[in-house]
Amino acid sequence: QPMSRACVFASLLLATTLIVVSAGDDGDVLVLDADNFDREVQRHTTGDKALLVEFYAPWCGHCKSLEPKYKEAASKLMRLDPPLRIAKFDADEAKNKDLASKHGVSGFPTLKVFKDEGKTVLEYDGPREADGIVEYVKGAQGPVMTEVKSEAEVRAQLAANERVALFFGKEPRDASRAYTAFKAAAAKVKPDFAMLASFEPAVGAAFALEAPAIVVFASYKQEKAAGEKGERVEHLKEGLTDEAKIRDFLYNFGKPLVAVPAEGADAKLLSKSTLPTLYMVVPGKDANRRNMYRNRMTKVAAKYAGRLAFAVADADKDGRSLVDEYGLSAAKLPTLIVKGTDAGKHRFEKTDEEALKFKAATITAFADDFLGGKVDKYLKSEALPADPTDDEPVQVVVGKNFNDVVLDKSKNVLLEMYAPWCGHCKTLEPEYKKAAKKLRKLAAKSPEKYGSIVLAKMDATANDSPHPELQARGYPTIKFVTAGSNKVVDFSGERKANDIVEWVKKEAAKY
Repeated sequence: QPMSRACVFASLLLATTLIVVSAGDDGDVLVLDADNFDREVQRHTTGDKALLVEFYAPWCGHCKSLEPKYKEAASKLMRLDPPLRIAKFDADEAKNKDLASKHGVSGFPTLKVFKDEGKTVLEYDGPREADGIVEYVKGAQGPVMTEVKSEAEVRAQLAANERVALFFGKEPRDASRAYTAFKAAAAKVKPDFAMLASFEPAVGAAFALEAPAIVVFASYKQEKAAGEKGERVEHLKEGLTDEAKIRDFLYNFGKPLVAVPAEGADAKLLSKSTLPTLYMVVPGKDANRRNMYRNRMTKVAAKYAGRLAFAVADADKDGRSLVDEYGLSAAKLPTLIVKGTDAGKHRFEKTDEEALKFKAATITAFADDFLGGKVDKYLKSEALPADPTDDEPVQVVVGKNFNDVVLDKSKNVLLEMYAPWCGHCKTLEPEYKKAAKKLRKLAAKSPEKYGSIVLAKMDATANDSPHPELQARGYPTIKFVTAGSNKVVDFSGERKANDIVEWVKKEAAKY
């Protein structure tokens, strides 16, 4: 009997050990791969459920930083009633790469939200800390739209949510193209907006709406002299049957007139807006000055609704990336910049004393100059590099020489846009250098055939590209720019020296 009890204890201990080992370091995170991906995604997105999936690479520093927060979020979600799952997918494992490519994964970590049995896929743009992930995932569950039948129900939704979009229409709803488009847009914007629909005449009367109508309500704590709350109400005037226009309308108008990215949701809405954003970047640790400048911007922002978004950024918080991206110095803050939607960057360059007070008139003048095309683009750039040599055959591109090298119409240019910390870029580097050496030798032997080919690289974290089609969307991003027309072609070859050479030779021969 004692021996039997010992065996039972040992068996239980072994079973416990096996359970722990099988869970591994993934905790409550559901582990996906090419074999189970479709099945598990479909299983966890039936009905109104949503599944968040992280596409990661084991060597990725950002992925390692996210891992403990992601696991913590998974554990908290599993303790809910009913429990919710989030998942991870090793996009760098050989058997998984095709599926990662199918889902447009080009950088790590990439997070996507799956709904409707996996048929609807949305980019995750929520927080990267545990509680924020939990709240986002909870908000992504459930129906994408709620039908409301009274003014009281609408008011309850307005009280419970910062951003509400309301569709008002007439029956039969299935015959309404506007309603169909609104439903499609709703699937793309949840949980950023609470999406409501009503077909009750009393609701239309309460909000002075004529069917079909789409209106967005944005409530927020707008710092004013009296410190009262503000509310923005905007109506979509055209494009009611166009899903994309509805979505753009919500992100362009469903936020404060002057956003404050440091306050959370504003940053996400600005990132999804199709409007260029005029920022006032203010010195950090001075909330009073920030609020003063926001009040000044509020006085002029309504004039530019639909043409410009406005925001105030704290240089020590949400504005840190802007300070680096736009080459700003602390001594010259506050200042104005415009972050364009076409990869363009624009800075306020005036230095006279009156302009630097940044009163409403100065903000208005800068906005007018930008919209009138009178503000030159700012281009971040390292110092000009040395010319290529036999030992260093890859042409280095920086912001200052980008047009001269990459858009030289006499050259066929393969451009690698990389980040110094990127693992894939480091793996590519020796192969890329070998390919450049081979092409340099070919050009020496047959200049008329291969003399036009240039292999170039640019540190995209330290230099700006002025060309909208030549932007780094992940690392490395490799593009081929043809001689003559400067047509941009995605590199689609293997990343070995000989394969790079053959691919470039074949493409260059076409032009």
